[in-house]
Amino acid sequence: MIDKRIFRIAACTMKKIKWSNSSVVLFLTLFLFTQMAVAQIFMQDVVVLKSGSVYRGLITERNGDQLKLETECGNLISIPLSEIDSTFISKSKDIRTYPYHQKESGYFNVTSLGVPIGTQQQDYYYYNQQRVVAGFTAQTIHGYRFHSNFLAGGGCGIEVVQDPMLQLFADARYEILKLQYTPYLVADAGYGFNLRTDINTDWQSTSFSGGGFWGIGAGMRFNFNQAGAVVFDAQYKISHRSEEVSYPESDSYVNKYTMRRIVFKIGLAF
Repeated sequence: MIDKRIFRIAACTMKKIKWSNSSVVLFLTLFLFTQMAVAQIFMQDVVVLKSGSVYRGLITERNGDQLKLETECGNLISIPLSEIDSTFISKSKDIRTYPYHQKESGYFNVTSLGVPIGTQQQDYYYYNQQRVVAGFTAQTIHGYRFHSNFLAGGGCGIEVVQDPMLQLFADARYEILKLQYTPYLVADAGYGFNLRTDINTDWQSTSFSGGGFWGIGAGMRFNFNQAGAVVFDAQYKISHRSEEVSYPESDSYVNKYTMRRIVFKIGLAF
């Protein structure tokens, strides 16, 4: 069972937080998400029979005269209530007793699509403007798995939030559990190249440049029985770009843009 006090504390805290502080909101969301996932995985039902036998798993149904239990191995058994001495919830056994085992090392790939949502900050000499924007992102990551839990590699992707950006980056991941379903943490850092075509007219010239970016987040990995997995994650990301505007026989100036957003992604991993 998940302690309901976690939700009460989160609710009270969220009322005191301004939604403009996206990093704090995301941290609390991902923390609760990870706590719930871990709690669900490590808790199980225990059925003790009058004969002394013990069954562990998940109680799926309880009717008038019998109880149905899905065991750790995936078998569904029916137990007459008259034969049951007691039932309770406890921590599951060591994860090494589960039938699924993550490979210890080797190549990995994650290809995903996503939607970045957040704010765009425009910094000018005399004023600034901030507004909410949404876009599209697609990326592929290739790397190596170390000691089962740690993964590191590099990736490239396209992100469109007003301007199209080609992004090259390093990626690091940590899978918290070695089970078939596991939460994970992820961090990215790299550089984005602005693909927008420069504008040149008789009275003005504008050139577009990219900038660095970084992101941190967490997600959930659902491994298939044989190979591959579906992954979902949310990431807080900050990236930079700029544009230089110049006029004939006049000084030029630079507009700097800082993109702060949360990126929701879904993909396949191998």
